[in-house]
Amino acid sequence: MADVTGPLPRRRVGRSRRRAVVGFAAITALWLGAVTFVAVDGEPVRPAAREAAEEIAAEDAVDVEAVTGAREPVGSVEVPLADRTASDRGVTPEAMRIAFLHPSADFLSDAAGLTYTGRPTAEVVQPFIDEVNANGGINGRRLEPRYIEFSPIDPASMQAACLQAAEDDLVFAALPLGGLYGDGEVCMGQREIPTITPNSSSVDVLYGRDAGWVRQTAMNKDRTLKNWADWLLESGTATVDTRIGVVYADVPEDTPLVQDVFVPYLREIGFRNVEVAVLNLSDVDGAIASAGRVANRLAATDVELVLPVAGNILFSLVLGELANIGFQPRFSASDFGSLARDDVGYYPAEQWAGTVGITSALTGAVLVDGVPDTDAAQECLAAYTADGRTIARDVSDPSRADAIEVGMMLLACQQVALFTDAARRAGPNPTGASLLAAVDDTGLWTHRVTTTPSFTFEPDKFDGADEFAAVRFQANCVGDLGCYRRIEGFRRGTW
Repeated sequence: MADVTGPLPRRRVGRSRRRAVVGFAAITALWLGAVTFVAVDGEPVRPAAREAAEEIAAEDAVDVEAVTGAREPVGSVEVPLADRTASDRGVTPEAMRIAFLHPSADFLSDAAGLTYTGRPTAEVVQPFIDEVNANGGINGRRLEPRYIEFSPIDPASMQAACLQAAEDDLVFAALPLGGLYGDGEVCMGQREIPTITPNSSSVDVLYGRDAGWVRQTAMNKDRTLKNWADWLLESGTATVDTRIGVVYADVPEDTPLVQDVFVPYLREIGFRNVEVAVLNLSDVDGAIASAGRVANRLAATDVELVLPVAGNILFSLVLGELANIGFQPRFSASDFGSLARDDVGYYPAEQWAGTVGITSALTGAVLVDGVPDTDAAQECLAAYTADGRTIARDVSDPSRADAIEVGMMLLACQQVALFTDAARRAGPNPTGASLLAAVDDTGLWTHRVTTTPSFTFEPDKFDGADEFAAVRFQANCVGDLGCYRRIEGFRRGTW
């Protein structure tokens, strides 16, 4: 245990650090990171051996087994124009309006401090709209996209985007491209806009506050946390006597999730020593101050294993404060806050190397010019470049593809494919209710799924991802970044 009896050194935090916090948060809130399948032969590396394990090359990570028995996408059915009606908001006999809600260019440049030179969102999405319309549209109706910007760090901006979709653009459905969460997502449900999102919500939000109008492709937060807790014991990463430290952000969705679901479940399955430390997310300065208090609490209680239930940017502040006081516990990670994904490649290797956890994402990328070398990703790329488009180059390194454009392209491809299939199955004159019923009748789905091995949607099951893999973080596996490699294959959890 570190010596915490006297005053602890604190690092001065200036404007540049506050800007860095917001900048990294911007990236986290945007689009899902690189996704891949990778192949390997041999035994997985057990978490208990992580300290001594050699680095795993991307091509040597545990393979992703092929998913069989998935639904095949349906084609468009030509419904005579005379038989088509204006069946719902945003639906006319000739067209169907859908909204793509996305982080604004101003947010990227002003709040996040990013210089993005890739294509605008509309140009990234349009090839997939053109492809649908060239193949019969939605049973004879052409898709008409609307693009609505918002700031992921401004709840009022998210609310305004929702109202624009519902009241100004009068869209039939919405496909957020990352960053829309909390009350912004709830607003979509309150305005009865069918929404297919990559966001992960708690059970309370997804089945309650969203009012049944939202379907998410990610595993919901409750399932993620419970599967993670089970895995900690099953893998030997922790025992019932391990001193656990749960770190979470005091926000309306996550506070009850941790206090009423996660911590009680940890104790239910046998963990005897669970400490809880809370981060303040009222503003950047408050977050920085609370990170110091959390680090001191973890050290004072001699926590052995820290479980972050917070955004990876917010938790990076805790890592900095832990380094300041010289306290080095072990960590485990999950998809909560993208902590078990390549999003945390910027985490310090001296603190994070060897960290193990679970993820439903296809993280640990084998890339071909920036695009994952998977059937789904390469099919999306082919559709994207069919009209001569090329992905922009990284402004700081022209030899690399722009990662933000790649991520947005893959996510747009995935979301449009799922929506299109459901909309074509929603009847000749679809309504919001019939669209959601079609999503719930999807069953197992793999077509152009670029973020996880597969989705499963069923009646009363509103989140898609079911499987998770165990991963371990290592330093310097992609240039000067750190990233995860699979140490155990994908499998279904109990939850």
